[in-house]
Amino acid sequence: MFRYYFIIIFSIIFIATKSLPQERKFTALFNKGLEVKKTTDSFKSKAHTGDALFLALKGGYQTYSPEYDKNFAASWMFDISAGGVFNNNWHAGLSLRFWNTNIENYTPPGLDTSYNKEFKGMAVLFFGNYKFILQKELIFPFIGLGFGNYEIKTESQKRQYLCIGINTGVEVKINKFIAVNFDICFNRLLNFVENGNSYNNFEFKFGPAFYLSY
Repeated sequence: MFRYYFIIIFSIIFIATKSLPQERKFTALFNKGLEVKKTTDSFKSKAHTGDALFLALKGGYQTYSPEYDKNFAASWMFDISAGGVFNNNWHAGLSLRFWNTNIENYTPPGLDTSYNKEFKGMAVLFFGNYKFILQKELIFPFIGLGFGNYEIKTESQKRQYLCIGINTGVEVKINKFIAVNFDICFNRLLNFVENGNSYNNFEFKFGPAFYLSY
């Protein structure tokens, strides 16, 4: 009697096992894995890891320290940066920064008359950034160092400073060749002509970066 039960049970298990869509089940899981891998790989690009050129366009705001007194004012600014990607971590290049601002009702020392004093400026800085890789190469916090010429110009005079800047921020990929970054930069402005006066300021910038591999 038990022998017939075993035969019947074994036959049912065998038939049920054969009828299961095993191949289809494993194929579906395999395809899902490929889709996940494909989605992740779509963000991986040689342009973000080495042998590439980049162009970054950023707008932002720069502050001024009390040391400036009435020689400068805070302002909106525009930054164009271009350079090369050398490996997973190091980017370096040249940054051009422009701004235009004014001080209303400016009264020169020793005079009673006041007027709006307009300032224009430009900085040319060489910089290098070290990037850290987070979230499967999608998020890149970075730190960097820059140096170059910082110029403040009015209608009557032009002042030149040696600028040493330290910056930090984060870059997030949008796709293989486009990213968005936000950075904060602290500048130390050194003047070796006008009594050795030195100033500080901060820059807050945000904008896209474009990468092109070669």
